[in-house]
Amino acid sequence: MRIRIKLITAMVIVAVTAISLVAVTTGLATSKLFDTYVFKQGEARALQWATVFTAYYAQNGTWEGVQKLLNIPRGRGGRGSGWREMAEQIVLTDDKGMVVADSEGTRIGRFLDNGNTGKPAPITWEGQRVGYLYYFRGATYSLTTLEAEFRRSVTRAVVWGGLGAALLAAGLGIAFSHRLTYSLLRLTDAAGKLAGKDLTHRVAVTSNDEIGELARAFNTMATSLEHYEQVRQNLVADVAHELRTPLAILRGNLESIQEGVVEPTPVMMASLYDEVLRMSRLVADLQNLSLAEAGKLPLSRSAVDLGDLVDQVQLTFAYEAAARGITLSTAIPPDLPPAYIDPDRITQVMLNLLSNALRYTCQGGSVHLGATAQADHLRIMVTDNGPGISPADLPHIFNRFYRADKTRSRAEGGSGLGLAIAKGFVEAHGGRIWAESRPGEGSTFYFTLPRADRTPVNP
Repeated sequence: MRIRIKLITAMVIVAVTAISLVAVTTGLATSKLFDTYVFKQGEARALQWATVFTAYYAQNGTWEGVQKLLNIPRGRGGRGSGWREMAEQIVLTDDKGMVVADSEGTRIGRFLDNGNTGKPAPITWEGQRVGYLYYFRGATYSLTTLEAEFRRSVTRAVVWGGLGAALLAAGLGIAFSHRLTYSLLRLTDAAGKLAGKDLTHRVAVTSNDEIGELARAFNTMATSLEHYEQVRQNLVADVAHELRTPLAILRGNLESIQEGVVEPTPVMMASLYDEVLRMSRLVADLQNLSLAEAGKLPLSRSAVDLGDLVDQVQLTFAYEAAARGITLSTAIPPDLPPAYIDPDRITQVMLNLLSNALRYTCQGGSVHLGATAQADHLRIMVTDNGPGISPADLPHIFNRFYRADKTRSRAEGGSGLGLAIAKGFVEAHGGRIWAESRPGEGSTFYFTLPRADRTPVNP
């Protein structure tokens, strides 16, 4: 309500100020133009008198008795009964400058004061200058009834026009403010519902202006909040599920030892230690994944030869692959440019992808790790000939704790964070990761890394 009042007040003030300026300017301009018009009319009448005086001189050959022409009343159709009421003065002088006729009758026989004379209209007869006609506008000059009425009409038109514009501005202010404040009130109400944990609430977008853009931005924010809240709930549920089993094992064994049911043998202590390590790895993975998703993962970058990195990763899995009868091969071009990466993080990415590929490859299968150079990046691929991934699962395999094969146990299938961590680490390097697969035809995972020769390396 306060915004509406302020908006209406502002529009009225602007309208009144603008109309006032227009009124003052118009009034001054009208007065000046009207006064000029009246003065020009007087000068025109004076020139008419010059014709009359010229005819008088032509008839009489002298200015004697010319004053009687100015004493004749103008009649009812003129501006008054005579020159005195008009406060307009006509002065006629001879060729030497002495006044021979005066509409006021006060200067006859005198010479005009040079300081009070205007521009005269010369009177000539037969090529000779015989006199001068002066036109004066007296200090007591006032407009006639018609002229004053004209001015009053202009003033009334400006005033009423200003009042009408102010009322129109007030009406438009009420309409616009209602529309604006209604949209803002809806956004305020929606923000309150969002603060009250109603993340499904959205506002209707009814325009394409700034208010509409604000409504769209609000809906986008609400959608993001709803998504992140769902992710948070899933994360809490998944972490609780992941920690429930090792904690139950630890608690059961420790209670048995405490009650004297079992002896704390080295084998049992090793099993409990493994469960602790499993929880530690899970917590560390979640921490790294959270840092990567927040864009705060620390990276120690340098120019790294991917061939050396791949050789180390291959050695890590060589024994496991040979024991399961899986062929593990690599193909790194000798002229492959170095990558600008954090070697520890990218090693973790390769380990996660190879571990995942070996886990889903049956005996007698093969896993291949290769790399190629692209125009502005390096592309690494991990290929297996396992069972493949269904189209329904493929878009979700990089989500944390997601498993395409629901029949695999947690112990057999890992923590469910490997691909999510790989995605976070690759994107932290400015690359991207994706997978291509068809059921029964195996899978290929790709990810890109920046080239050292295309990336400015900070010293």
